[in-house]
Amino acid sequence: MTEPKRKWIRYLQNFSLLGASCLAGLVMLELVLRWTMPQPVFHRDLWLLPLQNRTGYVDYGGTTHVVHHSTNKWGFRGGPVPNDWEQRPTILTVGGSTTQCVEVNDDETWPAQLQVLLRGTDSRIMVQNAGIAGHTSRGHVLMMERVVQVVKPDLVIVLLGINDLTLSLREDYVTKELVDRTSRKYTLFAHSRVAQMAYLWKQILVNKTPRVFRRNLEYSPTPLTDPTPLPNNLDDLLPSLPIFRQNVTRIIQLAKEQHVQLLFLTQPTVHENTPANEQISGGGWWIGETRFKISAATWRRMLDRFNSTLMEVCRAQDAPCFDLASAIPSRPEYIFDLVHFTPEGDRLVAQKVCQFMQHSDILDELVRKKKQTGYQP
Repeated sequence: MTEPKRKWIRYLQNFSLLGASCLAGLVMLELVLRWTMPQPVFHRDLWLLPLQNRTGYVDYGGTTHVVHHSTNKWGFRGGPVPNDWEQRPTILTVGGSTTQCVEVNDDETWPAQLQVLLRGTDSRIMVQNAGIAGHTSRGHVLMMERVVQVVKPDLVIVLLGINDLTLSLREDYVTKELVDRTSRKYTLFAHSRVAQMAYLWKQILVNKTPRVFRRNLEYSPTPLTDPTPLPNNLDDLLPSLPIFRQNVTRIIQLAKEQHVQLLFLTQPTVHENTPANEQISGGGWWIGETRFKISAATWRRMLDRFNSTLMEVCRAQDAPCFDLASAIPSRPEYIFDLVHFTPEGDRLVAQKVCQFMQHSDILDELVRKKKQTGYQP
């Protein structure tokens, strides 16, 4: 064998040894991170991390507030899970960021304040917040299949619509067949702690994102320029609407199979369908690049289509639905950036939902069914 061939063989052997060493190191790092890092409790695509404690700085109208965000052993916001969970009247709230309410303290979220109000009727009622920012109705179906089936709450309250609308608006989502955070796109990230750690350090070192979250919650309307011409039927711009209808129907079916009560909530927004809002740009900071330019009034009409579709499906399937969108005034003191609630907005949501539960007998039915199992208030 000639000397050049021997040299290339040594290079190949050294390269193979280096590759094998790197692979072994990554495997060891993965094992260590799996042992030390918290994992989603129920399913890799349901980002419910247990025993988290985060601090954020949120600017409401020029005043900065410190916000605390924590989770319990199930990854929910809502205080520790009591040992007698199954003996209590229990409620699980499901939704996206408008349910998770990251921008307010644990005790200021509308699910937490709903628990306080409901305990005026029964002091042992427990409300847990399983909202996950970014989740669509597809994620809520997975929540019913993987979480509700396990924790077995007596009532599930679902606030949805805005992230399904986002699927229709975002260019990258639509071109990838309406995928969301529960799709194959996140498979590697969900399975690999190394990938999660690499993403974290990229956010810190490259994107300069601090570990604590900082958000300015002021809404500043901007004039609309060069709006996209609209079709006669607005549904033509909403390819995620039929999927939304299917997912709502599936949620109702799963609730019936699991013998769980349901209550759906429509999504409020600060935009109104008025002539003045035809001149203002619509859309939120979380959407990113959109397929077209729409006005605030068009945005409202689009969200109204999802809300009305939700109510139509609920009527057809005999499922309770509270039109929260009509109950919350479209004002910045309640909604700070189109759809997310201020602390005052969270208080009003809790009050309106509590009143609906009382007037529609949902609360009485919740306690009555629990009493059939031997429950004593």
